[in-house]
Amino acid sequence: MNTWFRKVGVGAAALTLAGVLGGCNNGGGSGLIQLFFGVNGNGNCSQVIVEVDLEAANAIITRDTEGALECALNSALDSAGCNFNPVILENGNLRATISGCTIPAVSNLFSCLFEDVDLSTLQETASAICSCKTEGCDENPPVCISEDPDPTSCEDCTNGKDDDGNGLTDCEDPNCRNSPACQETTTTSTTSTSVTVSSTTTTDTVTTTSSTTTSTTNPLDLTCRVVFKLEDDVTLGALQWDTDYSDVPGILLGSGAQAQCAKLVPSALAAFNDVDANETLTAGLVDLEGFSGPNLDLAECTFKASATPLKSDFAITVTEATDTVGDGNPVEVTVSVGTISCEGPVTTTTLPVVTTTTLVDTTTTTLDTVTTTTTGSVAKNYDIMFVLATASAPVSSLQFDVNYSTATGGFEGSGSAVKCTKQVLTALFAPNDVDATSTLTLGLVDLDGFSAPKDVAKCTFNGDAGDPPVPGDFVITIVDSTNADGDPVSSTVTATVTPQP
Repeated sequence: MNTWFRKVGVGAAALTLAGVLGGCNNGGGSGLIQLFFGVNGNGNCSQVIVEVDLEAANAIITRDTEGALECALNSALDSAGCNFNPVILENGNLRATISGCTIPAVSNLFSCLFEDVDLSTLQETASAICSCKTEGCDENPPVCISEDPDPTSCEDCTNGKDDDGNGLTDCEDPNCRNSPACQETTTTSTTSTSVTVSSTTTTDTVTTTSSTTTSTTNPLDLTCRVVFKLEDDVTLGALQWDTDYSDVPGILLGSGAQAQCAKLVPSALAAFNDVDANETLTAGLVDLEGFSGPNLDLAECTFKASATPLKSDFAITVTEATDTVGDGNPVEVTVSVGTISCEGPVTTTTLPVVTTTTLVDTTTTTLDTVTTTTTGSVAKNYDIMFVLATASAPVSSLQFDVNYSTATGGFEGSGSAVKCTKQVLTALFAPNDVDATSTLTLGLVDLDGFSAPKDVAKCTFNGDAGDPPVPGDFVITIVDSTNADGDPVSSTVTATVTPQP
């Protein structure tokens, strides 16, 4: 892969970073702090009550012009018909009740705007009560409060770090008590062989069973993939568009920069930002070589819907489009929804069984069984975290190669589809895995820059439990490291290895 970071023009990079990622506050007003409240439980709830001590956290929650608390129910729960009632109690605590629907065990519940707040103290005072719908569920699920809308963002239970700053790491943190990574499991593998030593004669039964099975699709829980396309016969270097999906009978999966969208232009850099508060998705593509229509598929996003959406449910506005000449000349283009495909869970119904029994004389063989147990290769996945360990100055562009030829296994996926995710949310990110040479290349661009130490990317490695990968198996070479002015920055990148549950 070429060192394309040095070639990215300031205009093109600013288009994507400022336009797409600049709206990541999800609707918070100027000077205000938007906090998201979620639960990490075990078992669905019919009602959840969250309570926090505002006074202890020196928290000032904002109100609108009519005096109502500026708190909003998560759009997924709102679409599911949930009721939401946030109130300030006589003791000054905030109590928020969500009811009238099924609330998933792990769920983003609601958000509120604050003028001032001590987040760590607010987190310490948080508690929740779940009216359980399933046996064995957690009646007092852990509560996570964060500026990140992801309800699991308070503590990553497998990275060896204290993410929420409460002095507890991974499974020591109460927020991880329901994480699969923190449950004790055992695995055994056996093979058996049998030897015949005697035989007798007896009577056995042969049974014939017939049944009729029908399958139907549940239209109330559809997973829909929506493809956006460029209609015009033009060549573009950069494109950005906004999509208002408020008329869609459902929600876009993910939130903020974690929206579940993927680029369909392999050579382009892509960035997505979903603002839940106003149900608007911003998408941007930058490609130095250019990409051309007409009818070019640009990106695919995943929605959860109660009915198949119509193309007219998506209101698309192109906010920026430039060609590849010089710094880019404006071009008028149209982006539309190309295809919508939906799938739902299958419900299987089996009619009454008809059984016919026939008695026959048979010979039954008695076996004296000898069992042997063998241990073989057991496949296991690992999280490989790449960390900017040192840097002489904030880094705006970083590219490095990873040679993993000495490791048993390989990264999941191949080429630009390798399973890697950026850890610098505001950065443009491009991965590329070349299986033939056992070389992974990762690159990031961020105009604001990021400083060491900093997690920059996490990838999934398909390994072997009998010969697990170690950090020394990943030989890292810095290809490009520069600051915002394009000047070289001395830096090093290291790798950590964590087994997946």
